[in-house]
Amino acid sequence: MSHQINGRSILRQVKSRIEIHRDSLKGDLSKMKIIIFQFNPRPDLTNSYEISKYKAADTSTSQKCKLFRDFLGCEVNVIKLPDGTQFGDFKKNISVHNKDENVKGIIIQYPIPPELDPNEKSEQIVELIETSKDIDAMSDAGKERWGRCATADAICRVIDAGLRPECKIVIVGSIGFVGGGVFDYLESKEADLELTIETVNKEAKDSTISIDKFKELTPSILVSATGQKEIITVECLEGIKLDLLVDCGFTITDKKDEKGNNIIIGDVNQDARKLSQFVTPVPGGIGPMEMAVLLERFMIKEFPNLKIEPWKLITLDKLAEVLAKRSPEDSTPIDYLVDPRLEFEELLNKAVISKPKLPNSQRPQQSL
Repeated sequence: MSHQINGRSILRQVKSRIEIHRDSLKGDLSKMKIIIFQFNPRPDLTNSYEISKYKAADTSTSQKCKLFRDFLGCEVNVIKLPDGTQFGDFKKNISVHNKDENVKGIIIQYPIPPELDPNEKSEQIVELIETSKDIDAMSDAGKERWGRCATADAICRVIDAGLRPECKIVIVGSIGFVGGGVFDYLESKEADLELTIETVNKEAKDSTISIDKFKELTPSILVSATGQKEIITVECLEGIKLDLLVDCGFTITDKKDEKGNNIIIGDVNQDARKLSQFVTPVPGGIGPMEMAVLLERFMIKEFPNLKIEPWKLITLDKLAEVLAKRSPEDSTPIDYLVDPRLEFEELLNKAVISKPKLPNSQRPQQSL
């Protein structure tokens, strides 16, 4: 039986931690600005895959507005630019916000016009974001501070919950900000945990295996970050016993649900989802967790005195124990997050318990 890791529940829990401080900070928060740059698609764009990226950008921008404007009370300005925007024009535009002391965060929403995302790293527009304002960590300096982009960070925290020594992991779509960030993170742990990491991409030179071959590796963790609907099928997973399936790509279709909303489809086919013990759903999985990362980073950066700890998931082993004790009728929200204070106490208790007792003759004498 597959269990969905509810990203919306995780975001609610992170928000509840922030709410403790929010009301006392209303005066400060109301003066802070978040700038979101978003590009309009070309009028002649007909490729359905490319069009879906722009629809996904609209959804992501809307979520960020709800987070920073509606929840925190900051001022949020969404700046929509035409697809023909030139590098020099964008540089002038962003420099105004880089210099504005009230602007505390600048986010460039992908996709962007190809001419603004060249191969030369120094000319990419994400490198124009002032370092202290790059909470999404798209620039090199932002990555140095936060480790990886917010989406990749959320994925890595989910992976951490299921990571074990000698894990076999496959990343479908390991190039780009998201997949590349996940790969770099796992590569940093590869030697210590003796991990096996394989990648699947369209470009053979950036892949170690092909999508029809990765099941031969029998991975225990599979991550898909392509944004290509239902690229992972039952046939792809046949014979694999997955502990964790992280679906972080999504496509917004023209089909409507019963409420009139556009149906969102992930990288993983609905039937294929059932073949993993744990899976992140689409929608409601990595997307809300990304928002939780952005919220946390913003608060850590602007209010360091609050000493807010980065959120962390309980291990999947512990989650499995919790689920095993629940009745099918139990709909109580699951507490996915580790309380950093309790975790510290557990580590401290383990250290005290495991510390060998010295014989009386070797114990230090107390001075009077």
